[in-house]
Amino acid sequence: MDNYLFAGELAIEPATQQPDIASNKSSWKVLIVDDELLVHKVTKAVLGNVVIDGRNVNLISAYTAKEALEQLTTHDDIAVIFLDVVMETEDAGLRLCKTIREDLNNDMVQIIIRTGQPGANPENEVILKYKINDYKEKTEISAQKLFTCLVSALRSYQNLVKVKQNKAGLNKIIVATQQLSKVNSVPLLMDGVLSQLVTLIDYCERSFVFEVKSNGQPNNKVDIENVSLMSCFGGDDIADLDAYITALKQRVIISNSPEQSLSKKKEYLARFYFGPQDQYILYLEAGRPLTRLDLELLAIFSSNIQVAVDNLCAYQQQTQSQQDNITHCINILNRANIPQNDQLHNVAKLAYQLALDFGLEPSVATDIKHALLFNRDAQLLGNYQRQPADTHDVVDNMHPLNDSQLLILQNILQQQGENFDGSGQPKQLSGTEIAIETRIVALVRVFDSLSHRYDHEKAWPNGDVADLLTKQHLAHYDPKLVALLIKNIEIYHRLQFFDHAY
Repeated sequence: MDNYLFAGELAIEPATQQPDIASNKSSWKVLIVDDELLVHKVTKAVLGNVVIDGRNVNLISAYTAKEALEQLTTHDDIAVIFLDVVMETEDAGLRLCKTIREDLNNDMVQIIIRTGQPGANPENEVILKYKINDYKEKTEISAQKLFTCLVSALRSYQNLVKVKQNKAGLNKIIVATQQLSKVNSVPLLMDGVLSQLVTLIDYCERSFVFEVKSNGQPNNKVDIENVSLMSCFGGDDIADLDAYITALKQRVIISNSPEQSLSKKKEYLARFYFGPQDQYILYLEAGRPLTRLDLELLAIFSSNIQVAVDNLCAYQQQTQSQQDNITHCINILNRANIPQNDQLHNVAKLAYQLALDFGLEPSVATDIKHALLFNRDAQLLGNYQRQPADTHDVVDNMHPLNDSQLLILQNILQQQGENFDGSGQPKQLSGTEIAIETRIVALVRVFDSLSHRYDHEKAWPNGDVADLLTKQHLAHYDPKLVALLIKNIEIYHRLQFFDHAY
């Protein structure tokens, strides 16, 4: 027989579940908003002792919309509201709904209308307009229906909480990944990982990052001597931290404990690989059991960290490769027949202008200039008779070349003996097989040597220079470039004696 709570003689069904007193989980907060005292008493009698998913139900009373708003402001984790419509005014409950959804911007709390006057506020209109989750008439709610209604509402609220937690966790991962992507060394990266873990996982008691050197050991075997602590968070409460870390190394790294078994002990382990040899172990010890959401967020975070480690490894390899290329260029420059420092400045200016006159992009002309000026720095380096270790120090302080400038420099060095007609060395390249920057530099170098005074040599008149280039351009130089230079020979001659902020 149905037991109606708000019609005729009241009969209360006792709760079949008893609260789990030992449970340390927070209770479900349910707000009863009604101006009838009897409604509060009956609701508490039915739901006061039930346990849902191991959590008690904490029933909070409010007798007016104003009191309800105060409770919502005080408690930001109220899951369900049983709400009467007619209280201090005919639509006090509906106005409260609008305030909750629009002013408090609370879309998570489940609002269940319980009204004794359904005709005054039609169900369909109320649910759609005021974002109500359920609508019940007081005369139709039995104890069982009230319990079922609450369980359904709590399930919906719990799903919304999980979505919100997932979104918050993913946002933290995005922020953490953005910050960690800015570092340029593994120690800084791992320090950043530990600092971000504190914000990602609540109750993170301590965490460590270990560096593992394999040293070519077979079957992934690792000696404890090859495991070193890189970064540490927490551990101040441990009396003998060194002994603790030694035991931890043995248990989770040397013994190769599986990640799945560790998670059952409030622990988490992730491995990051830096190239074929180096490995980094992240170990986390939480102050509470790790939830499924925790593990999912940690897995995503760890995956992003591996991407960051891979990018850092690629960056360092690229940097080392560029360093090797620059060192190689310097060695070639020291052996090559290149102009002296003061002449290089003129050659760079002339090459820049001729590249522009030929129709190259300004950025390309600038790259040619910078590549030539790098020659000047390299010559200075070569004159110092330094040891190899010192050479790297000087290279680090030199003006860096980007990839396009480095390629231009390599072309100039490797093709400097080639002639336009193919009679040069070492590969007997001809015409446009020779890079445009090489053709430009070859022409302006001979022009500058003839028309400028170096080492007390007599400079040639412009007419003689033009005549010489015209007679030899078919053999050695690009005829189009020669025509451009001769056409503007006075301009190029002035460039040799005046700086124009090149």
